[in-house]
Amino acid sequence: MSSLGSILASAGGGGGFHGGFSGGGSGGFSGGSGGFSSHGVYVGGGGSLVVIIIVFVVVFGWGFYKRSKGNGSTSYPTSSGTYVGMPAPPPVAPVDPSVITATDPTFDLNVFATDAERTFFLVQKAWVDRTPDIARQVMAEDIYQQQSSQIQTMKDQHIINRLDGLAVASTTPISINTGPAGDQIVVRYHAASADYNMNDETQKIVSGHQNVTEWWEDWTFTRPPGSKSAADTVMSTCPSCGAPLATDLAGVCTYCHHPVVGNDQGWRLSHISQTRG
Repeated sequence: MSSLGSILASAGGGGGFHGGFSGGGSGGFSGGSGGFSSHGVYVGGGGSLVVIIIVFVVVFGWGFYKRSKGNGSTSYPTSSGTYVGMPAPPPVAPVDPSVITATDPTFDLNVFATDAERTFFLVQKAWVDRTPDIARQVMAEDIYQQQSSQIQTMKDQHIINRLDGLAVASTTPISINTGPAGDQIVVRYHAASADYNMNDETQKIVSGHQNVTEWWEDWTFTRPPGSKSAADTVMSTCPSCGAPLATDLAGVCTYCHHPVVGNDQGWRLSHISQTRG
């Protein structure tokens, strides 16, 4: 079991910045000739998607696409025996964005879901690379401090957590609420990856599994009361330095080297929980 579980007890323990080994479920992953393509982003009526495509999926996902396209609940061998894939969680009803658009008419659930998927890959990259600062702008302070503390502990112990083949099949808003404390949206990710810890000195695996297994996570995003969405959600310049938008494969600005994530609406990741069928 991966060491991150100690800071995400509510997520049920486990690997990566997603709280646990959780596999199985139905398929739905798909890819193209240029690499893994994630087609699971929620698309409702009316909105246009942000045109900035950060290609974490190309880096992380092609390995998964080649090895797995969904085979139902499956048993996978691990160092401790046999790990049985978890069934998919039950389907949920579509959410109603009018809960937020009533007070924020320019809010677009399509744009939010696209940004939420980018945030997922950015947070996981920060975890795997042991560089928490690159995801600070999309995380609430409490969860950022948790991740930073755990990463430092792993560095001290010479441990790297690997999530080989990381890919996302769907990014689905499943709950929207608003109130005096602000707005809250819960997003369910259907993802898959290997999950193992490696010693950074010996390069030997010390725990976990190299089998790509499916898992589901619910991530809660919040923003302060009275927040408003930007009317123009299509980026043409870096929000950090103002230079013409140009990013590398990690979605980092090639001019100022800050991560570019279309999260300009005040949304921050505040909680992660593992979803079980």
